[in-house]
Amino acid sequence: MKLQDCHQKHVEEIIVQQGAIPVEIRYFSAGGSRTLRVLADSPDGITLDRCAEISRAISAYLDEVEFGTTPYTLEVSSPGVDRPLTTHGDFARNIGRDVRIRLKEYTKKSDARKRGKIQSCTETELTLSDKGTEVVLPMDNILSGKLDI
Repeated sequence: MKLQDCHQKHVEEIIVQQGAIPVEIRYFSAGGSRTLRVLADSPDGITLDRCAEISRAISAYLDEVEFGTTPYTLEVSSPGVDRPLTTHGDFARNIGRDVRIRLKEYTKKSDARKRGKIQSCTETELTLSDKGTEVVLPMDNILSGKLDI
């Protein structure tokens, strides 16, 4: 089940208007009920109050456009600290933090994963430092990353 593109764009715009960054917007059916799950973040983190504000704004929009003919649940929350880092923006927002990286391609199995502190991030490269050694990874070779907490 897919959220219509026009609704997806409006929900993303609402999140941005509320001073947050859309991380994931997912509309799905489970156990006979429908759920619209929205994950939002911001550089300084996201509070429960901000999630509530975003929820109210999205709900008002969906009521206005008479979204869906069947009942649904709207969930708005933070992606949490254990969410995968996958985009340039995800890595750039976490400069200075320790991460674990999984690579798409590698020569030895021991090279499949990297750890270190993010030093810099461009559209094409991620630079980590680990125990005094700098490692530059091509962004297009990163499968995923997670904060190393």
